[in-house]
Amino acid sequence: MSEDATEKPVLIPVEVPWMVDSATPFLHVSVSEDPNEEPSHVQFVGYVGPLAEDGKAYRVVRIVLEPGVWLHMRPGRFDTDAIDTSRFDASRLPVIGPDPREYLRHSEEEWRRTGVCPDPNMYEVDRSPWVREAGFAQSSFPSWLSQIGVAEGHKHVLIAGHDYYVEVLTKGWRYELGEYLVGEAWR
Repeated sequence: MSEDATEKPVLIPVEVPWMVDSATPFLHVSVSEDPNEEPSHVQFVGYVGPLAEDGKAYRVVRIVLEPGVWLHMRPGRFDTDAIDTSRFDASRLPVIGPDPREYLRHSEEEWRRTGVCPDPNMYEVDRSPWVREAGFAQSSFPSWLSQIGVAEGHKHVLIAGHDYYVEVLTKGWRYELGEYLVGEAWR
């Protein structure tokens, strides 16, 4: 039986003012089981596109993950596209169409108008089988987990880098903008 789009997990772009610069191989993952240490996080070079000030278009972005993290780091599928989108319902992602220049122009206009990057290379995954398999789906959440402080409602987040992508189950996340990266020396 073939898996149709209504059965696949759905990629939903997160609403942020930056995008993962997938042309830069700088995806870094740090995980700790001690909540008193530095929190688990994923770090990468972010591109702020049309929102850049004074030519400062690149910054370090850090996604800070709430405790209770599960993660996979996987090699990318192709040089041009790390994620195998055939595994997902990608209907919520922007479609490039026949003219890439027109797509870029429209995308930058939308980004400038809303302050949100239309496709930041970071997604929340709706209808995630991983959430169900891990026992975090509402219908399958075991009561003993809540007794030891593990909360329901984990999110499946996917971050696409240059050569790898990271999939994370976490109770929540936030981003922090780090230093600006100027010039070509950091590339």
